[in-house]
Amino acid sequence: MYPLYANFRKALSSEGIGYGGMIYRLAAETVKEKSATNFEFKRIVFVGFSTLSATERQIFDKFKTLKIGDFYWDFESPFFDDWNKGSFFIRDYIKEYPSKYDLSQPAQLPNVEVHSIPSGSGQAQIVAKIVDNLIESGKITGTDSDIDTAIVLPEEKYLNAVLYSIPPKIKSLNITMGYPFSQTPVQSLISSLAILNQRKRIVNGETAYFYEDIEAIVSHPYINSICSSRISQMLQNAKDKRYFFVPISFLTESVNELSFIFNDFANDVIAYCDNILSQIYMRLSKQQENKIEQYFIDKTRQSLKQLETTLANYEIEIGGQSFFFLLSRLLSGMAVAFEGEPLRGLQIMGVLETRLLDFKNLIVLSMNEKVFPTKRYSRSFIPNNLRTGYRMATFEYQDSMYTYYFYRMISRSQNVYLLYDSRTQGTSSGEESRYIYQLDKVYNRGKNKHILYEYDVKTPETFPICVYKNDYIWNKLSEYLRPESGKFLSASSLNAYIDCPLKFYLTRVEGINEEIEMTDFIDRATFGQVVHGVFERLYAPMCGHTVTASYLDQYLAPHSPALDTVVTEALNTYYNHIDDVSRPLSGEAILIGKIVVYYVRNVILHDKRLTPFDYLASEMKTAFNWDFDDGLTVNFKLIVDRLDRVSGNLRIVDYKTGSDEIKISDDKTFSSLFEGNKRNKAILQVLLYCNAYAQATGYREAITPVIYKLRNSHTCREGKYEIINGKKAISDYRVDIDNENFMNRIKETMHEIFNRDIPFTQTADTHSCAYCQFKEMCGRDMPDK
Repeated sequence: MYPLYANFRKALSSEGIGYGGMIYRLAAETVKEKSATNFEFKRIVFVGFSTLSATERQIFDKFKTLKIGDFYWDFESPFFDDWNKGSFFIRDYIKEYPSKYDLSQPAQLPNVEVHSIPSGSGQAQIVAKIVDNLIESGKITGTDSDIDTAIVLPEEKYLNAVLYSIPPKIKSLNITMGYPFSQTPVQSLISSLAILNQRKRIVNGETAYFYEDIEAIVSHPYINSICSSRISQMLQNAKDKRYFFVPISFLTESVNELSFIFNDFANDVIAYCDNILSQIYMRLSKQQENKIEQYFIDKTRQSLKQLETTLANYEIEIGGQSFFFLLSRLLSGMAVAFEGEPLRGLQIMGVLETRLLDFKNLIVLSMNEKVFPTKRYSRSFIPNNLRTGYRMATFEYQDSMYTYYFYRMISRSQNVYLLYDSRTQGTSSGEESRYIYQLDKVYNRGKNKHILYEYDVKTPETFPICVYKNDYIWNKLSEYLRPESGKFLSASSLNAYIDCPLKFYLTRVEGINEEIEMTDFIDRATFGQVVHGVFERLYAPMCGHTVTASYLDQYLAPHSPALDTVVTEALNTYYNHIDDVSRPLSGEAILIGKIVVYYVRNVILHDKRLTPFDYLASEMKTAFNWDFDDGLTVNFKLIVDRLDRVSGNLRIVDYKTGSDEIKISDDKTFSSLFEGNKRNKAILQVLLYCNAYAQATGYREAITPVIYKLRNSHTCREGKYEIINGKKAISDYRVDIDNENFMNRIKETMHEIFNRDIPFTQTADTHSCAYCQFKEMCGRDMPDK
């Protein structure tokens, strides 16, 4: 290690630069060799020091020996007694480095108010209240003369909250502190760019970006403001096309203005980032209020230039991922320095900025343990016992330093307001700082005023949401009764109403569609579309013909090209959303295809045992006007997945990829179909299809309702696909169930929908709300609901 250390120092010295400790040591060694005549001044005064490092002590010793050093310590305070940790070091310093003149002044204990607030950012609101009280009491004026009042922020992250909460009566203020660059919008943009380029892929010979990463980038305020409406449309189009990885060509064609972000920068990642920041800077410069954002971007570009110069000097070539890592590390350690007029107005500053300054009125936020004083940590590899032995800074040194800062800061104040976050959550215990305890128990016994804030958060009383069928709503609903309207109810519409009348209103009357969310893998609805598409293609040549075992054998052969073809076409149509349906699958689609093949083969194996059978139609659509008696005629449509005839019996087949049940427990009331959160929606749908088909076509013979449960494909292989009523399989919906009772329940539901006196209400069964997209609107997203 030592040769590395020595060579590193030598390399830095040759360039005239050094790190902090090295420069301090060089200063001490330089001073050590000089005499009093080597200095320009006859007397050198040292002011403002509190805890001295080893090099500082060497310098102090030298000037003391030369008798030209004069040392002054800010130590006169009623708080600095023998037991105060902040006085441990300075008491020794006073003895070792005495002052020439006695400048001490008597000090009194300040008035202390401790405010306990169950919120972090909520402290800013209490700051506003305190400032208002100071103005009303005449302690401050709200003008330039308020330089004796300071707001101290141990946590810089609350700066914005404090600035926005300052009362308008304050006409002048000054900010003197560093704002962490990690809190700026530029840092979040750089992070999003890093992730965007880290996860990009080559898809079909073209660079493509992960959808979620694109969404994060274009949602950034710097980017979204460029053309928000077209960005929204682009995202929607990408969803429609099921683009998990979105190609560059699609992005640039959709929103050409963003081509400076979505481009293949090859190896010149620095120029890529600089161009993005330059483009944003030019757009921001058109508006005067964006000066701060421009400043952030300018600082980032300076850091880019610094990094570029360093890499060039050492002839280092790095890839995009390494570059973004280095840039993020560089920016994360930066602080944006806010500077103003220090002799005007209310002062806002950090803890370190209060050194050597005295204020009559002090408002200190974040007075929590492990915040002020900060939690102890060391980034050094040197163990604490070695640091102690060599008089290097230790944890005790850090504790003493912050203790001194605090008590020195409040020593000459008249009014001190200490605020802390009392919440107990995560890693925060809500514990007040040890300094507050010390003020209460040692120095200001019983004199400190404690104010406890409690947010009286009451869950608002919720009332059932009812949408009454006024003229406007009734007119829209009545479109389902007018034959010429082109609007039809369906089995899924009835299921939606039974689940929740309010959801039926929102989706079927107001036409609010459920929002499609992009997922990392295929969702249930799309998987169902793919499976239906496979069967439609597989049986398309046989519509109106007899299916034989030999026809199905071509799809059952090992690695069947015929089956692979229809699966590929279905996936490219419903999952990849591309026109070239024969394009070979890639990525996740290959895995999905294997799952689909497994399900479909099991169904084909079952169908082979039924051969020969007549295949009549796939995805058969029928629309008609259904007369439900009592003058109610409703536009109704049905889409039958499969219509076939086996052994002379007509079958209506419904493919289900979910966990739907195929058993009816009670055919008197049909409660298992119409009631409860686990009701059998699939059975209701296929029985309704049987009745609707008979009504629409006049068919009066037996119809067998069938549900192919693909999730449990072994049931299909074993022939267990029938719907069971009690213990008997249903082969004829007219005979094997009490179909009259079933249709009475359907008629009751239809009459309820079109009864103007019955409003659309929320469902009483909150289990139905678990995955509903409207649950937040209805207030059903709360745990106690």
